[in-house]
Amino acid sequence: MDKEEIIRFYDYVAEKEYSNWESGDILLPVTEEFMKILPDNPEILDLGCGLGHEAAMFARSGAKVTGIDFSRRSIETAREKVPECRFIKADFTDYPGITDKYDGIFSSGSLIHIPPEDLERVIFRLAENLKEGGYFLIIYQEGEEKYTSHMEIKGEETERIVYRYRRNVIRKSFEGAGFSFEKEIRLPAGLIITNWCGLIFRKR
Repeated sequence: MDKEEIIRFYDYVAEKEYSNWESGDILLPVTEEFMKILPDNPEILDLGCGLGHEAAMFARSGAKVTGIDFSRRSIETAREKVPECRFIKADFTDYPGITDKYDGIFSSGSLIHIPPEDLERVIFRLAENLKEGGYFLIIYQEGEEKYTSHMEIKGEETERIVYRYRRNVIRKSFEGAGFSFEKEIRLPAGLIITNWCGLIFRKR
């Protein structure tokens, strides 16, 4: 898988979605539900933060948010739209620069490009950035097979591989990295029908 192609894909999406930034609130009920189980004024790490929609929602509820994404255009937009949050342009799967401990980690669609053989390793490393008893909310696409999506960007075809996971695989990976399963979180109907699922784990 060419990571540069994936970055091009998300840079392009960020450019296309810039003018509609204010409409990106589909996950508001999810962020509100996550905030209920976190302490007051929590510190949250937003993995694959994109244009900063969810970071903005968390911040409005009193959270201190750090977002990380490898798309330059996404990070530029997030910094412009949500200046009260901290945003880092980096690949969270192998970035050593985050040393803080957070009350919660939020991951919406950001683990879909991680192959199964790397999943537990990545989760294990991310656990180091979570306080004891902290929560990890993952939104992933459920299924058994990976698939490749194609998009033409400025005359060139770009593809990205998306990995879908069965729930038992997700649970095994998190439990192997020192987490316990807490609960499933209900997602908006538009995500459920396309097999997206939200699970919350707690660091033991």
